[in-house]
Amino acid sequence: MLRKRSSVAGLICCLFIAAIMSCDKSKSFDGEWSGTTSQGKSISFTVKEHGIFYVSVDFFFDFGFVSSSGPAETRSYQKPITHISGNKFSTQVSQRISVTGMFSSNTTASGTVRGTINQMEREVTWTATKVK
Repeated sequence: MLRKRSSVAGLICCLFIAAIMSCDKSKSFDGEWSGTTSQGKSISFTVKEHGIFYVSVDFFFDFGFVSSSGPAETRSYQKPITHISGNKFSTQVSQRISVTGMFSSNTTASGTVRGTINQMEREVTWTATKVK
């Protein structure tokens, strides 16, 4: 009887450890990501060690009476720009552009880009996939 209990306990312990290890792998968002915004513009970012190290987003301001577009806003650092909390992140790319996102899996993500110009705000959505 004692032998059966220790075998069952050992099996349960192994299954528990295997489950924890598979969870950790499923939350690995590390890599290069690329996608598009609802404006058809590009967005890309790099995740490393559960942090965002690089973001590039192209954004078009269009308020009907005024529009503005320029080169992609980019932010890159040696340390993380922001850390991923659970499966979400939020970062200020520039004074006028911010990006929020959520990873729905370790290969797909989506979120919003918010741009502010002359005290007017515009928000668009984005989707991305891990490319590397």
